[in-house]
Amino acid sequence: MYLYFFSKEEGCDIRGIVRGGSIVTGDMSLRLSYMLDATPGVFGRAIEKFDSYLEFLSRTIGPKLEGKKVVVWFSGGKDSTTSLIVLLKLQEYISLNLRVYYIHAPLLDGRRNLSFVDEVSRRLNIDIEIESIGREKMEDLLWYFGMPFRGFRWCTYHAKIRPMRGIRRRLGFDYEVSSERLFESYKRFESLQEYAKRKMFISGRQLKPTYFFTILDVVDILKKHNVIHPDYLRGCSRVSCSICPYRTIFELEETIDDLEDPGLIESILRKTFLERYKHAVGWEDYLEFSLWRFSPKMVGGILRLKQLVHRMGGYITSEDIRRALSTMWHTKFDAPKLELDEITELMLEAYRTRKYGILNLGLEPIFLSTNSET
Repeated sequence: MYLYFFSKEEGCDIRGIVRGGSIVTGDMSLRLSYMLDATPGVFGRAIEKFDSYLEFLSRTIGPKLEGKKVVVWFSGGKDSTTSLIVLLKLQEYISLNLRVYYIHAPLLDGRRNLSFVDEVSRRLNIDIEIESIGREKMEDLLWYFGMPFRGFRWCTYHAKIRPMRGIRRRLGFDYEVSSERLFESYKRFESLQEYAKRKMFISGRQLKPTYFFTILDVVDILKKHNVIHPDYLRGCSRVSCSICPYRTIFELEETIDDLEDPGLIESILRKTFLERYKHAVGWEDYLEFSLWRFSPKMVGGILRLKQLVHRMGGYITSEDIRRALSTMWHTKFDAPKLELDEITELMLEAYRTRKYGILNLGLEPIFLSTNSET
């Protein structure tokens, strides 16, 4: 297993400078946990036959959902799209009052995600309602807060969560669908382990119909229904706003040209630089390496690491990563069928020992020891 850090379009394996959960070189030390959410996984499928799974859901939670008002918060990402399909197909077994919303973030997001919303609406024959705080309000927030960065993604609360709360108050849903999965992160597993132990899907008003799905389950369902976001096919690891700080530097190359108002965003970037970053890095480096994605406290170390990786030489390119990430969307994999009990036990053991890697294949990255602080 390897740990690649990218300068921009090329990356280098940096395991040799990782010590005790930190990247260490000279007088520089960067905690891996600030940049990397190492997530365990399994190789296999939890769902053998989709129709059988729907029948199982209709028997186990159907009586609680019958005639209820349920909302799906659709983002366009693989997990929320999978949840949407499950709920739509579940309507063939039970009667639901289903509402689907996409919360658009003006200026930070472009047309690509809105186009995908239209496409999913058409292919699944479902009305997806679009809500937004509006361009004027978002522009005010950008001038006030500056560009969002990792650890200060204010846009999530103001442009996503608050509108969702308003819709909840206005319409009073009985249940809202959460698309979290066990294998997204240790944090997600910690919140979902009780669901897995008790094999439950509902807690309070939260409905989690896909929480134990593996990535192959998700890929199978989206392929079957032909609703794969084009970003995944291009090799992006996530679907988010066009200029989301959690995108990798080479993913931004794919999405940043979709901005609604590039001139305004550049002005916000400059204002943010002058207020927060000018004492740590230069403007050209700040812009070239999209350093606005990181905390001002970290940005000097990030730049030094990028410069070091550039001098070390590239052992892998961004195109290699794009090709690797897009493979699962273009290729059919034979994989074992896994039971929920087996998945849960593997995850519980990983959580206890802080193991990483592909749990049922015995593959662990060697750059993180089990006693590290990451």
